[in-house]
Amino acid sequence: MDVLVPERVTAECTFATPAITSQVRYDRDGPLPRPPELRGQFRWAFRAVAASFLDWDGLRRVEAEFWGGRPSEGEDLRPSPVSVRLRRGVGEDDVEEGGRCARRRRRYRITIDEDGRLQVDNRCYLCPALYLRGSREEQSLVIRAGATFELELTGLRRDALEVAKLSLELLSLIGGYGRRSRRAFGCFEVRADDSSTRVEGTDDFVDRLRGCLNDLRELIAERSDGTSGPVESFPSFRRATLWTFEWRKQRVDKLLDRLGGTLREARRRLRNERFENSNEELRWLLGSSDAGGPWLLRSPLLLSVTPVELDGVNRGRYVVSVLLLWLGKLHPGNGTVVVVEEGDRKRVEDALEEVLRRSFRGVERHGIEVTESRVRVSKSAG
Repeated sequence: MDVLVPERVTAECTFATPAITSQVRYDRDGPLPRPPELRGQFRWAFRAVAASFLDWDGLRRVEAEFWGGRPSEGEDLRPSPVSVRLRRGVGEDDVEEGGRCARRRRRYRITIDEDGRLQVDNRCYLCPALYLRGSREEQSLVIRAGATFELELTGLRRDALEVAKLSLELLSLIGGYGRRSRRAFGCFEVRADDSSTRVEGTDDFVDRLRGCLNDLRELIAERSDGTSGPVESFPSFRRATLWTFEWRKQRVDKLLDRLGGTLREARRRLRNERFENSNEELRWLLGSSDAGGPWLLRSPLLLSVTPVELDGVNRGRYVVSVLLLWLGKLHPGNGTVVVVEEGDRKRVEDALEEVLRRSFRGVERHGIEVTESRVRVSKSAG
């Protein structure tokens, strides 16, 4: 049995891309990034692995073991054995309102329409897929690339602390801190003790991702009771398609702008084709702004930028990953359940890959599969 002796890990994190986070009116809650938001995204990364091979009941029990919660109906709430604390937030000079940030960069102009949607004149790397909710006066906050913060993780169990560290690493590799609609923002490098999530190239990135998934899978499987699923209604690594390439130019804002253009072009391709009763699902799988509402926020598509060399703000090389997680069912609201057909998923993959290969050099495609017994990452020919 594990001994309840607190263990701590500190990590310094550096943003490689801008992070779009909460609205200005919540700024009085403390410095950024906020521990509850970080904790929620660690938990999301953990669940994306657990949902690959556990059913709902098993997922609920295992998640309560590591992150707290109610293991099953009728049971008492269980406290989390892990705490997430911010030892040092980003500096005030590294945080600004989204409108001012965009206007200062090549004089882009941001407005909010009557539906609360963010509109950007000319293309801007802060958008293609950012939505604002609520009143027209509310603005998002943006943490600039290059900003640093220090994080402390404390665990009452050694395996729980290890799960938190691996969730942090996975979040850094596949997509970082910020609102779920950010698409490619808030990616950060983590340096803890002698380790770092900085990678040496695309092959090293794939190896690191495989190792992180495998270690997290093993810890989850040890606490599970053999229940099998998977949870098809949650984006997971049950099956995933991963594209990687290196960006060797210095301007990360140009990279994000190009990625935004890639998404838009892939959506245009799908919109120009006619698929009976599936157009909405296809657009949703690409995080389409046209779908709106919860479709955008729950997209299984993640874009990430991982530093290879980071010498100051927006300098160095990056490994870019485009990850489309498996999802079997959509829940658009009003009790509706939509099954994602394999043909729909393949159309999205084909449209995205065609545009990526036309827009960037050195694109490699990989298939990812996570089960209770193994992790498999295989490079696709092409």
